[in-house]
Amino acid sequence: MLFRKRNERIRKIGGSTVNISLEETLRPLWKSTLYCGVLLDWCLPASSNSRFCRVLRYIGITISSSLLLAMLLFESTQLLLGIETAANIHAIIPNLLWSVPMLIAFAVQLYSLRHRNEFLSFFKKWRQLEMDIVHLNPHHVMCSSRRMHFMMYVTYVLMTMASLISLGLDIFNRPEATYLMSTYQTIRENVPLLLIGTIHLLSILLIWILTSLADFVPAFTYYHASLAVGCLENEARTLFSKRKYADDFQYSISSRLSLLAAKLESLPVKQSNLKPVATELEESIRLIWTRFEAIDEMVSRANSLFGTFMIYGQSGAIFFTTALVYSVLYNLSDALKLRSAGPSSDETINFEWCCRPLLIAMNLFGIPLRMHEADESISIWISNVFGWILYFMNVAAGLIMICIESEFENVASVNGEMIVNKRTTAWQWNSGISTYNAVGSTIAIQTVLLAITAVRWKELARVLHRMERINQFSPKEFSRFRTIFRLGLLVIIFMCVAVCFLSVSAYFDTGFLLWQMIFYSFQRFFIVFICLAVVLFICFGWMASTMMQLLGKEMTHFVSDPDGNARSQFDVLISKWNRHYFTIIDLVHQINRCFGCLLLVMVAPAFVRVINTSFHLMIDMKDGRWTIDVTVQLIVLFFNFVGFTFMANIPHRIRQEAVDLTKKLRKLHFEDYALQNQVNVLMMEISNSLPKITAAGFFDVNLQLIPTLIGTTLTYLIILFQFQTSEKR
Repeated sequence: MLFRKRNERIRKIGGSTVNISLEETLRPLWKSTLYCGVLLDWCLPASSNSRFCRVLRYIGITISSSLLLAMLLFESTQLLLGIETAANIHAIIPNLLWSVPMLIAFAVQLYSLRHRNEFLSFFKKWRQLEMDIVHLNPHHVMCSSRRMHFMMYVTYVLMTMASLISLGLDIFNRPEATYLMSTYQTIRENVPLLLIGTIHLLSILLIWILTSLADFVPAFTYYHASLAVGCLENEARTLFSKRKYADDFQYSISSRLSLLAAKLESLPVKQSNLKPVATELEESIRLIWTRFEAIDEMVSRANSLFGTFMIYGQSGAIFFTTALVYSVLYNLSDALKLRSAGPSSDETINFEWCCRPLLIAMNLFGIPLRMHEADESISIWISNVFGWILYFMNVAAGLIMICIESEFENVASVNGEMIVNKRTTAWQWNSGISTYNAVGSTIAIQTVLLAITAVRWKELARVLHRMERINQFSPKEFSRFRTIFRLGLLVIIFMCVAVCFLSVSAYFDTGFLLWQMIFYSFQRFFIVFICLAVVLFICFGWMASTMMQLLGKEMTHFVSDPDGNARSQFDVLISKWNRHYFTIIDLVHQINRCFGCLLLVMVAPAFVRVINTSFHLMIDMKDGRWTIDVTVQLIVLFFNFVGFTFMANIPHRIRQEAVDLTKKLRKLHFEDYALQNQVNVLMMEISNSLPKITAAGFFDVNLQLIPTLIGTTLTYLIILFQFQTSEKR
């Protein structure tokens, strides 16, 4: 009842004039989502009406949130399993198309719950503004036609019904699909398919409602803002259309300009000498201008509130468009003869199977690493194009970030409380170097991945194929290698989430504007390439050290429990060990050749990052402040140090495993001089060919870099702290 009375005051101002308010436009959404925990009660607080409404609202919030969260966890799990088993990117697109919308819908719902009071305040003030404009302009109509509203809602309902019907048919025709709960035979046998389909369709309906809000609410709000501005413009045009008012307004402006010029020139001017101003016109213009400023303020608030909705909506649209275009090109590749025949149903256990989880993740980020030289499929071509597009976007974002670095610092200095104590020359230099280092390292790493690693990758893949041909490893050992790359995939997913969190946290920490936060987060997103490079090197280095370890276990087993038949054919066994060892050494050499330049552009910026982060922490903790910024800096320092330690430990571990092989061979003693001579020759060859990994030949990568990092950090911290304290004095 209260809702209708408020709208009647806006509708029927001046008799017959009819205006459609923003509340009336969005009323179908309010009604359809009032008790679903989606938009809550932005316009009409249900909690103020009755306890029954409040209970229904809380129940709706709990049910919808629980359903979305449960389905999101299920689809995310299926996506991870799909990445492990998928032969290419195209195979996991259905899982992505089901997972990403759920993530967006859940984020929209959380945002709505978190900012409910802000939405209530916004619509309350907007309602009052519409009433003021209608009172000011009783003869002008802001919105009298419901045609656009009707078309949008009808289109939305038709799209929802079509989606539910098509997805429902897909659920009942393909119950074994990996993105459905019925993919598991136990669930299919114990739970009716109708119930499974109902659960999926309910979640889809919630997703449609939530994702449509990301488009409808901002669109209708800005539409009514434009109508309000048009109404004020019509009122101003009506005022100036009268000749008398136009002359009076010209009179008023000339009088005020004369008065202002007299004040500036310090000339005595009597107010009585000026011609009388048009007070009536001035009052009308003042009212119009006041309403216009109020609209401008409300649009700014709408940008702040609905900007996140628009980001979610447009991100989802871009993702869907990209995924569908990729699927179309992939399916057309058969006709265009750009794709070879698909893999057989009997999956072969080989290195391609082992590396697949990590290689698919690399291809998703535009790094085309493939195990077969003849693989010229459309997916590889798209991955190449996408990788270079991301590269140029990275370069452009980095250059823009450097150009507007001072603006970001000014925003931080205004909104942060403790920045005032840091604004010394040492702090400014450290902040600038940190920005240059972050931008330069991401560009350099992506350049090396695309231009060097992807090119030299072919030789590394050839060594792995040679190991397959000589049957160097058993299926059990291949499964062990695959576990390494599974862990690498989990680390990449975790690091992507961490990078997104650290990027968005800058908005709450420094008070950036929305567009600044979006740009900052977009540029900082490319830090993911640093994580990809680190994980890629660690996984392949870890696999090489595991190969050495497996060879050592075979030698240990022969020494501790020698087989008589094996001893009689020891010359064949020693030849096998020799061949396997040098094949592994060849693999380590290709890893060094493929990742050497990558290590150089990873290790050098890591020193700078650790020094910069340590300096910021030292300043914050010296003042005794523990803020969000300190926590974020500690997290960044921890991950930098852990990643650096793993990078330095992998080459050390490979070399140590090779040294252990010589120790195990020394335990072999034969009375036959020829056999003992073969053992000694193998020990000598291993000792003379101990593997090492260098950063493009500039320095060895090993554990000795860790004390070097600590010493360098302490040295520069002392120097920076001396500059900091001397400048404060």
